[in-house]
Amino acid sequence: MAGKIVNSGDDPMLKEIYRNEVGGLRPHDELTVLLVDPEPDRRMQVKSMLARLNTVKMSGVRNTHHFLSDALIENNIDVILFDEDTGLDNIFDSVREVRTHPSGEDIGFVVISGKLDPRVVEKGSQVGILGYLKKPFGIGELEKSLGQSLGEVDEDTKITLASMKDVSFFSAFSDRELLRLLNICHTRTLEAETPIFREGDPGETMYVVLSGQISIRKRFQDEERELTVINPGETFGEMAILDNDPRSADAVAAWDATVFEINHETIQEDDGLLALKLSRQIAIMLAHKIRSFNYR
Repeated sequence: MAGKIVNSGDDPMLKEIYRNEVGGLRPHDELTVLLVDPEPDRRMQVKSMLARLNTVKMSGVRNTHHFLSDALIENNIDVILFDEDTGLDNIFDSVREVRTHPSGEDIGFVVISGKLDPRVVEKGSQVGILGYLKKPFGIGELEKSLGQSLGEVDEDTKITLASMKDVSFFSAFSDRELLRLLNICHTRTLEAETPIFREGDPGETMYVVLSGQISIRKRFQDEERELTVINPGETFGEMAILDNDPRSADAVAAWDATVFEINHETIQEDDGLLALKLSRQIAIMLAHKIRSFNYR
């Protein structure tokens, strides 16, 4: 079974421990930044703002998303900023292209947009974009977006990341990958006896229990029986990710609980390493459950 999770709650000692444990999310400085924007005046304006940041040592501009791999060969780039006028599909394709380059895995990405539609953020997160900047913006917002693109987060998010790492299902994921999951997945808080799904419901989502317990129940004629209890750190509903068949039993919060939802579309629409890791972790969880059942 999956490992347990430690809930930080309001315990200041646990919060301090988690703050110290989270690695790879420290402030960055002396960044090399590349701006991709087809509009000349706007390119010069943003480049002027970048020049005023102490955290940026060098900035360059391009008017097109084409041949970004050439820029990676010529420079050690830390962050690429894309204006929305580059075209969202072009931006997503460019991020995928950069990710395949030997030096592209650690590059951060920022999308600059006049309107940050949630669907755009979700789709961007699936390809690895963590930074978003809404127009009009000031120099402070610009610097913050650079940090976000590289995985810098606020203290509450650091605590959430550290808590997720205590669950073995998430142990194979990097901090950036966990941030992407937080952007494209959902966390649900449930009161006791709240149904999560019923037998016969469409199977579209699997769950990781973050706190509380989930009761798996099935009705046999006129009697309802509890088949098993899912504890913090364990998973349920994995088969829905694989075959989308109807649910074979009920899942109900045994008492107040929090669950992390992973929809099958998250895996279907993400064509990168994150989807492969999710698929592998689901297979591992299912294998553990099958072995546990066979040894009973």
